Amino acid sequence: MSLANEWHPCTKESQLINVTDSPNTPKAKLRKQIIERDGDWCLLCGRPKGGLQIHRVVYGAQGGLYVLENCVFLCVFCHVPIVHKDKKKWQPKLLNYIKTHFKTWEEIS
Repeated sequence: MSLANEWHPCTKESQLINVTDSPNTPKAKLRKQIIERDGDWCLLCGRPKGGLQIHRVVYGAQGGLYVLENCVFLCVFCHVPIVHKDKKKWQPKLLNYIKTHFKTWEEIS
C-alpha cells in the first residue's frame, strides 16, 4: 500500500510553510511543538538534544509537509543511516506513532 495515494492532512497545499531556520520562522516553531509533544531527544534511540533533525513521516516526494502532524525528531545517527535506508520498515512504524497523537486526522485543518 502506498502512502502517496492515501489521504493525509499533511499534504494539503494550504498547510505549506516556509522551512527556513531563523528563530521566529515556522520551522523553529515546529521544533518547539515537537519538543512539547515528544521531548527533546531522538524518537528512536533517545539521544538528547544537539544534532536532532526534523523527519517527515510522509516524505516530501509523497506530498508530506513540515507540520506537527507529520514530523518527529531523529538524531543524525538514526535519520538517514537507519530510517531513510529502510523506509518500508520505518515509515509505517513512525506513521503509527503519529496516529497515536492525532487519532482523528479528519479534524485537523
